[in-house]
Amino acid sequence: LLQRSARDLALVGVTRVPWAGLIALAPLIALFDEINGFIDVEQRLEGIAEQTEGVIGGSAMTAVLAAAIVVVAFTVIGAVLQATRELLANWNLRLYRTPTGLRRTAGLLTTTSRSSTIRRIQSLTTDDSPPQRWLGVTHARLRAFGDNDMSLPGSTDSDVEILRRLVFGALEPPARDRMISRWYVFRSTRNGAVLAIAAAIVMWFPVGPWALFAAAIVPLWWLAARRRWRLRRWGITTERISESYEFLSRHTAELPLFKGQVVSVTQSLFERRKGLASVEVRTADGFLRVPMIDEADAEAVRDRVLHILANDRRRFL
Repeated sequence: LLQRSARDLALVGVTRVPWAGLIALAPLIALFDEINGFIDVEQRLEGIAEQTEGVIGGSAMTAVLAAAIVVVAFTVIGAVLQATRELLANWNLRLYRTPTGLRRTAGLLTTTSRSSTIRRIQSLTTDDSPPQRWLGVTHARLRAFGDNDMSLPGSTDSDVEILRRLVFGALEPPARDRMISRWYVFRSTRNGAVLAIAAAIVMWFPVGPWALFAAAIVPLWWLAARRRWRLRRWGITTERISESYEFLSRHTAELPLFKGQVVSVTQSLFERRKGLASVEVRTADGFLRVPMIDEADAEAVRDRVLHILANDRRRFL
């Protein structure tokens, strides 16, 4: 059904958040003394610092240039490590259709074959970073019951459509055309604003007007919360419910209603005052939660899911 080339996997690794790959260097920290004994890292770093100072004259520009070099170097190293890890983990990745369901095989040093019946798949999710969206790829996952999820990095829109039709059938996916309440922005900013203002008051006595910089972060929190609110969407049909949210990276999830095990409607004190509620549909593996929508809409989702569970005779596993 699907396969990934070495080029596909290298692009996936490079377009991930590069600094996450630096975690691979953690074991080297414990061996720093041994490594330093072979290549004398400290002396080499001191030599680089002296050369830089000689060129720029030890001004503040030295610190700026050094910081820029460190950021660029760590970004490149992290991207290389991410690409290497992706190639090792998902080399020759393939997804097969078998008489009993699906089978995913991948791996260079250690090859893993993972199989599942289609009935055990609970939901379909995608995650992608901005560079991956520019390249037109996403990280699709088939969430299966137990420790049997199938990860398919580098999936295109057509790949996701193949997975959707294979798992959910030919019905069109829910149109994610509904928004959550605008009060989400206020609630997301409120607590941070209180803490920032309190910090500014406390810091005023030792540092004076510089303390106002602590409160300057509030507009940034507000802009971030507004972006998350504006880009959060959800939708529901007679068969499925879906959601998407985004700040920089984007996440989407889609699950059939008959897979639901528990559906709950919750209201905080703030939500009760505004006539809002949050609804959560939990499956045998994971959940989908839509926060801060009209109370009537949340109850309608709950009633629809419960109606499906009471009348649908399809097996969820």
